[in-house]
Amino acid sequence: MKIAVLSYSGNVGKSLLSQHLLRPRIHGASMFYIESINSGGDDAQVSGGEFSSVMREVNISDSAILDVGSSNIERVLARAQTMKGVLDDFDYFMIPVVPKSKQEIDTVKLIEDLEDLGIAPAKIKVVCNQLEPDARPDRLFPVLFPLLEGEKITWAAVHESETYGLLGSSSMSDA
Repeated sequence: MKIAVLSYSGNVGKSLLSQHLLRPRIHGASMFYIESINSGGDDAQVSGGEFSSVMREVNISDSAILDVGSSNIERVLARAQTMKGVLDDFDYFMIPVVPKSKQEIDTVKLIEDLEDLGIAPAKIKVVCNQLEPDARPDRLFPVLFPLLEGEKITWAAVHESETYGLLGSSSMSDA
């Protein structure tokens, strides 16, 4: 299983979801970070300019999680455009989004950009993140949800919890 976790926006929970939701559930998954601003943890971290070398490592891995920081995503997608087929080995593209207008609009743009790169909607998964326990995602994301429904893109909700704050500030690699 190979999953890319990405967003045009920062602070939507990419690294937290990668490390504490996905990694413990994908046995033996290698973690890769393309980030030049935030720390991604103990594993290798590179900038978008090193995309080719990261993709070679991802391609030889049986299972991998690629956490693409918002500071590098445009460069990564530009490289993917010139390297036809480089994203084909990914099973899923997870896009976390929080209930803020800019992040919602960024998510819509990213979905459109991924589809322009030939990524099938069935491979795109949206995670409505950091929601209040009683929140209704369809009401919090009025621009995004018509696109998700129209394209039949799967989504999930992660509700806010004190646990996430603790995980985010810890150095734990497994939840």
